[in-house]
Formats: sequence, C-alpha cells, structure tokens
Amino acid sequence: MQQFSRITSACILTLLLTVITLTGCVTTARHPALQNADLPPLIPLDDFFDQSEVRHSYKISPDGRKIAWLAEHQKNINVHVKTIGEDTVHIINTHSWCNINWFHWAQDSRHILYVLSAGSNRADHMYIADTRNPEAEARNLTPDAKWYAWLETISPADPQNILVAQNKRCKHCFDIYKINLETGRNRLLARSYKDVLQWVVDLKGNARGRILVTSDNRQELQFGEPKVYKWKPVKSWGLLDDITVIGLTPDEKGLWLLSNHQRDRISLVRLDLQTRTETLICEDPVADIESVGISTITGKPLVAYASPDYPKTYILDPQLEQDLAVFHDLTPHGLHILSMDDKEEQLTVRIMSDRNTRFYLFNRKTKHKKLLGTSRQPADSAKLAKTKPVRFKSRDGLPLNGYLTLPHGIRARWRPMLPTVLLVHGGPWARDQWEPDRMVQFLANRGYAVLQINYRGSTGYGRTLLEAAKGEFAQAMHNDLIDAVNWAVAQKIADPDAIAIVGGSYGGYAAMAGLTFTPDVFTCGIAINGVASWVDFLKQFPDDIPLYRRYGIERWYAYLGNPADEGVTEDIKRRSPLYAAAKATKPLLVIYGEQDRTVRAEQSEKMIAALRKHGKPVESRKFDNEGHGIHWIHNSKILFQEVAHFLSKHLGGRW
Repeated sequence: MQQFSRITSACILTLLLTVITLTGCVTTARHPALQNADLPPLIPLDDFFDQSEVRHSYKISPDGRKIAWLAEHQKNINVHVKTIGEDTVHIINTHSWCNINWFHWAQDSRHILYVLSAGSNRADHMYIADTRNPEAEARNLTPDAKWYAWLETISPADPQNILVAQNKRCKHCFDIYKINLETGRNRLLARSYKDVLQWVVDLKGNARGRILVTSDNRQELQFGEPKVYKWKPVKSWGLLDDITVIGLTPDEKGLWLLSNHQRDRISLVRLDLQTRTETLICEDPVADIESVGISTITGKPLVAYASPDYPKTYILDPQLEQDLAVFHDLTPHGLHILSMDDKEEQLTVRIMSDRNTRFYLFNRKTKHKKLLGTSRQPADSAKLAKTKPVRFKSRDGLPLNGYLTLPHGIRARWRPMLPTVLLVHGGPWARDQWEPDRMVQFLANRGYAVLQINYRGSTGYGRTLLEAAKGEFAQAMHNDLIDAVNWAVAQKIADPDAIAIVGGSYGGYAAMAGLTFTPDVFTCGIAINGVASWVDFLKQFPDDIPLYRRYGIERWYAYLGNPADEGVTEDIKRRSPLYAAAKATKPLLVIYGEQDRTVRAEQSEKMIAALRKHGKPVESRKFDNEGHGIHWIHNSKILFQEVAHFLSKHLGGRW
C-alpha cells in the first residue's frame, strides 16, 4: 500500500508538471503585494532547465588555432570544437549518459581531457578524446582509480604526457602518475603515503615538493627527490591555515601561494624558500583572493580574482591590464580569463552578469574582441531579476555581506513589503556569490524577494568571519540569519508575516533550526539534505580516517566539538533541531536523497518522525536515486515545483 501511494504521488506530480509546462501558470499570486504588481509573465519551469542555450568554458588550444567549449548536444552537455575562422563544428562523442562539466586542452592541441564518473563505485576517471576523430570512443586514462582522479599538470615542455593524481595504488593515497597520451601508459612519479595534501610541480612536469599532514596535525612543506623518497622540511603551518600552492617562481627560489598565514584574508604571496618569509603580492581589502592565473612564459602572476560584492579582477601585469581595457565598458561584470594560447596573444574571456554570461575571443595585438557565444538560463533573460550586493552589521557588530534579488517589475519607490525567501547556502564553509543562479531566478519570477547572506562560518571574507563561527552553531551563526531577516523587514523589503527559510545541507540544517529554535520568525521552511542531529553526523567519521582528510574532520571538531570529549555530546544535542522538534509550530518541507553519503537519509527521516510524533506540520519528498543534492534534471524539476507549490501555499507567491 505504501509503495502504491508513492507511485501514485509520482504519477500525479508528473501530470501536474506536464500541465504546468503547457499552461505556464496554475495559480495567481495571493499575497497582497503581488496581486497588483507589474510582474513579468511566468517563466515555464522547463525553461529553467533548457540546456539548448547553455554555452560555457570556451578555451583556445595551445597553438591558437582551435576553440573548444561546452554546449548541449542530444540532451547532454558535450565538448564542441571548431577551427578559428571556419564554421564547421565537431562534437566530441563522450558515449556517456551524463553531462561534461569540465575539460582541458592537451598541450598537443589535438586531444581533449575531461573527467566522468564510471564503474560500479561511480569513481571519477580522466578521459582523453581525439578532436581529429570526434566520433571515436574516448579512452579512460585512469581505469584503476578507486575513487577519483584529477589533472595535476600539463607541461608546455612535455606535450606527450600529463601528470595525474589518482588513488590507484591505495584508496587513501593520491599518488602522482605520468601518463602518456598516445599509449595510456601510467608511470608512478611520486607516492603520497596517505598524508599528502598538495604537490609542488614545476613547468617541466617534475614533482619537486609536497605539503603533507604531520603526525602532530600541522601542514608541512617539504622539498626533495621523490625517486629516492628523501624530503627536507621547509616550512610548516597550522592545520586550519588556508594554504594553496600556485606554482614555483621563475627563479625556483620561491613559491607563489594563496595564504592566510598570520593574516585575516587569503592573499597572493611569494614564499622565499631560503628565508621562509612570505611577501604580499595581492590582496583585497574585504574578501579572500580566490584564484590566480600564472603566465607559462614568465612564470609570474597575471591575474587574481576576488568576490567582495561584484566579482573583482586584479590585473597584475601592466601590459595585460592595458590590453583588457576594451572590456571596461561592460559593468557591473565579472571578467575572467578562461584560457590563453602558448604565445599569450589570444585569450578567451568570460564576462558575467546576473542575467547571462558572454564569452569573447580577444586578440591582444589587434585589440579585436569577437563574441563567441552567450549562455542564458533561462532563454528569455529579459524576464529575469537583478541581483544586488547588500551589506549590514550583525547584532554584535560583525560585517555581513550578501545578495538581494527582487522580483522583476517591482518598483523600488512604491514597493510594498514582499513575501521573502531567506536562501541559506550549505557548507557552512562555503559562500554565496554574485552569479546567475537558477533557484534564485525561479523564486524571484514566482514573486519572492530572495535574500542570501554570508553568515559567520562562511568562506571568502577572511579568517575573522570564518572563525567567528567556532562554538556558535545554533547561536551566533543562527543570529546572523535572524539579523538578516530583521534588516530586510526594517528596510521594508520583507513582509514579516511571509518569510520562508530555505536551504540545502547546512542550509537544510538552518531551515530546521529556524523552525525549532526561533519558531516565531519564519512562516515556513524547506530543508534539503539537512542535518537534524550533529551527534549522528559526527559519528560518521571512522576512527581510521587517513591523515590527509584530517583537515576537514579537525575543522568540524574545532567549530562544533568532538563527541569523544567529556560533556560535549549534550552540548551538541542542544544545537541539533532533532531534539527540539516539539518547539516547532510552522510547516516544514523535508527533501532528501536516499543515496546521500554526506548527510545520510536517516537524518531527514528522524526529523520527519520527531515532528509527526509531536503533531507538527511536516511534508516530505524522498528521491531514491539521489545523493547529497538533487542532480538529475527530472528530479530537479520535481524539486523546483514542490518548492513553488509549498511556498505558494504558505507565502502566497505564484505557482
């Protein structure tokens, strides 16, 4: 009977989705602020998942003769290739059921490298495809990888080989292998012994150093000779310092690093290998430096990227800065260099807005920029809403940054207070950014103001914001979300009687916490793959966890507590919504995946059972074939529609 009920519900929901897709709208808005608003036509659900307009990741080949990019073909995202100046487009046949999300040109300008999941364990493997024979089946270069493999280095000096990290020898050991592109032969170059976090590789493809986790829980930089397993310690940092190796300096006497060692924000620095001192190269006054581009000709940094509000690009090379001035009229925008040819004369550039993303081929000599393509989501971007940065202080004075998206057609001057969704990002050590977001635009089109806040514990804004979350689960971290709601109400943006809290993973936890710890603040909540019990979550970590994974585990213990310590378990329970279910008064929708290995399905199921035990309003949706996050397009459509229906019922937006 229970199985029949699930099947019947799925069929009814599928029928509803079909009707909604054909008619565009089932209900009109009930919230007073939306009834007379000049809202744009309802964008059909299918438009938000239409991949026919998706184009991205344009990259020029090293020889500067070809362009490759990702776009839809036969309902999947595949690699497309064309010769510059010609019209014929070749599509790489990946012979796969899923999308390609990432690819890279091999140095020979002939082969394309990409990653796909394969095998019964769904391990990520490195594949190689031949652009001269795009219909030929791609070869798996890492068939023995037990979990996943990633591209470590492509050396301009060695076009026949690439360096790949994979756990072929041991499931906990991500060793470096040199792989020949023609034969596929794997040759072990450097062993990791379960403890290596990062490798230092020079431009010739030689492993020169490594950063590993020591037995006393520190990160240690070592240089030496992998072949004879002799390593010399150079410098060490705390385990929770953020250290990322960018590459060796041209004279090989230093390293380019992203580091927040003895500073608040992650910055680009030069580490002198002799004196062990760090010299600042580039920093943002508000945000962390997120990534850096290095010249393969000079070995020096060319660009650095940060996201204080709108995306920000620091051009570190004076000539490159002068060349890229032709893009300065496209503001506000995020400018990102996606690729360069070997001569660094031709570039592919991404210009991003909150409505679409444009891609250009730019010639530094002629200063000519050619539009390669535009990626829209959904196709009719004129109906999309604008996302703007916001900034305010928490009740204890901590600066908080976030983003506000108001429904298109709502006039700011006469704007009534709107039904609002507080959309909480996961992590918690992650962040929201100014970028096209499918869920944000879907909710705004349905009539909701969408507020996203980088609460304490978020990354991207320095150590102070991150570490302010220590010991503050369900306390100051949650207060930041409540302060965001109060700010939106005070600004006359949010209707205090029509506010939902929605999120996935940690955001799902925040939604459960919002309805149990602060039941009077929110009208309803939606928790997707959320943590209900931190005690159960922390028990997932095995005793024999490898050293290289201690970084993540130690951060959880530092911020939340170690259940093995005396008296900690009861404190962790007090921060878990599962044990406060009786306090809930408002409706909660729980969505989760049966195959979730990060936040196990039992977390959601225990929360549902606890709420029902106390007679609290709760709805649920389980996806049998999903893990941590809802990824299949069909399931995503169902999720979006359930979210829209639930919010319409409780907040009065369109459905």
